[in-house]
Amino acid sequence: MKPKRDDSIRLGLVGLGDWGEQVALAAAMEPGVELVACYARTPETRAAFAARHGCRACTDLEEMLAAPDIHGVVVMTPNNAHRGPVVATAGHGKHVLVTKPIAATIEDGRAMIAACEQAGVILAVGHQSRREPAIAALKAALDAGELGQPTLVEANISTSRGLGIGPDEWRWRSDECPGGPLIQLGIHHVDTLQYLLGPIVGVQSWQQRSLVAAEFADVTLTLLEFESGLRGYLGSSYTASMATWIRVYGTAALAHYDQLSGLAIQRDSWPTGPRRELRSAALDFRRPPIPTMRAEIAEFAECIRTGKAPDISGQFALRNLAVVLAAVRSAESGAAVTVEDVLSPGR
Repeated sequence: MKPKRDDSIRLGLVGLGDWGEQVALAAAMEPGVELVACYARTPETRAAFAARHGCRACTDLEEMLAAPDIHGVVVMTPNNAHRGPVVATAGHGKHVLVTKPIAATIEDGRAMIAACEQAGVILAVGHQSRREPAIAALKAALDAGELGQPTLVEANISTSRGLGIGPDEWRWRSDECPGGPLIQLGIHHVDTLQYLLGPIVGVQSWQQRSLVAAEFADVTLTLLEFESGLRGYLGSSYTASMATWIRVYGTAALAHYDQLSGLAIQRDSWPTGPRRELRSAALDFRRPPIPTMRAEIAEFAECIRTGKAPDISGQFALRNLAVVLAAVRSAESGAAVTVEDVLSPGR
């Protein structure tokens, strides 16, 4: 049993799939956090989840939101089912952590941000990748100037799990999953790259259907233009063996992050050859909960407890979404698209 704390943050959870399980396991391990209630539309699902994790099953969302013992709600529903529970939670004066992407549309994302601002509650968005120690080490190396001037960035995040998506799943539909692997996978790197290197202002994207018979393209290649003038590339596929890596090329050194091997910094030292230094080891993902999920839950609780702003705000997450939607628009039109075009109403 985890010891009780007088300042424990008590959470409700909406959406009880695989990622909801991760939230429950993280809350069970994190000091000062309790998962006290859960909700899903299917009675059997919420009853079984409540029994597994020692929380109460709510018969509807309103029951959870009206409960006086809940400080915040974690929303782990599909992409286009974020707006309803987030706006309702804010309306009850409770803080919100919503999984990435913030929404499937800019309109929904803006409505969520406005509702939370009006209610004076925290809106945190669950982009987890930047919480990895290897990414923190890369950020520190960039901030310290160890790489010199960054001149190029390459990134890829792919999996073959898309081959198993069926027409009865929400991930099959382009209105819920615009960009396919780009909104489900690539957006992790979009957030991390903007965290590391500043805003992305324009994209040109090529997307094609190859092996997945869904409504979206399953192979995507997107060129990125950063506000600083840096250029880069992001690949994201639903048909390739697992890949999660970022390379930042600088005038003084090359940084290579890989989720399975950590962060290495490589420098030229001719005539003896390049030197490669392991800067940060990879996380161990074999034992649940995923370490970055535990960090995410801990930060959300600390924001509620202290009033500090979350690392990933609604506005930052909205820009992540806009980069993805700009890439979708670019692939459809065959032309480059600016992120501001997507963020500007009526454009």
